[in-house]
Amino acid sequence: MYFPSLQIMKVSDGDNKINEKLLEQLDFWLASRRVAVRNYLSPYSFSQFSDVDSTLCIDLFYYCTSDKVNILKARYDVFIRSLGLKIGSYYDYNDIPEFFVDSDNNEELEISDNDILIYFELLEEPEEVPNINLDDGAGKPRGVGIVEFRDAEKKYSFAMSDILRKNNL
Repeated sequence: MYFPSLQIMKVSDGDNKINEKLLEQLDFWLASRRVAVRNYLSPYSFSQFSDVDSTLCIDLFYYCTSDKVNILKARYDVFIRSLGLKIGSYYDYNDIPEFFVDSDNNEELEISDNDILIYFELLEEPEEVPNINLDDGAGKPRGVGIVEFRDAEKKYSFAMSDILRKNNL
């Protein structure tokens, strides 16, 4: 494996363990990311690469932020779409301000969940980098909407049953 810390996901958790094919794909995909995009990882890009349902990939990325695995870190980027302006990045949802003051128009704008995208940052370097030129065709990475992330967060324990299965995909 390129990331030995992912080995923890192979350890049996009751009768279940992480699907090994999915884990190998994640390990390879993370290791093959260019340094320039390792702070903008998206479950959608991984979903395209692995041909696995995007909801499952969101759940998998969320699991990778847990204390047990701790290979990814979620980052909340706030964009005021009406202004085409990124106003900040936050590692804790509670740190996101409720309002943004547009000094050009002298108005206060409410920050809604639609203004928040979640990207994932890779916390480790791979032990080695795959010797390939991988172009997954995903283009610029797209963050996960906060609404989708919250849905994954709410059903976390249930969705893990999709990830933690005995059978191959």
